[in-house]
Amino acid sequence: MVLPGSIAAVAFLLITLSAPLICLGIRSFPARTELGSDGSFGFAEAPEYRNGVDCPVVNGGSGKGVGTTSCDASLVHVAMTLDSEYLRGSMAAVHSVLRHTSCPENLFFH
Repeated sequence: MVLPGSIAAVAFLLITLSAPLICLGIRSFPARTELGSDGSFGFAEAPEYRNGVDCPVVNGGSGKGVGTTSCDASLVHVAMTLDSEYLRGSMAAVHSVLRHTSCPENLFFH
């Protein structure tokens, strides 16, 4: 006859031995990422954003090498407050706007 205490001991032993197999987290299998030369995670440089063929040409002032100004009414103006706590999210929002617009050269960030 098997004693109830020994059944509990066997169950505890089985659970204890199988716990490492059950507790494997998603971080145990990292996705393929680019690592820097020192083994740390590197940052990728954002691509150059260019206007599509259907975008209007931005008039750079008088056309003599003068850049666009904040008063240019042909631009889409985007104003964002940069907060040190949310800087990463703000930069992600800027990157997302630039990436998903068809005329990124027609944006002006304040």
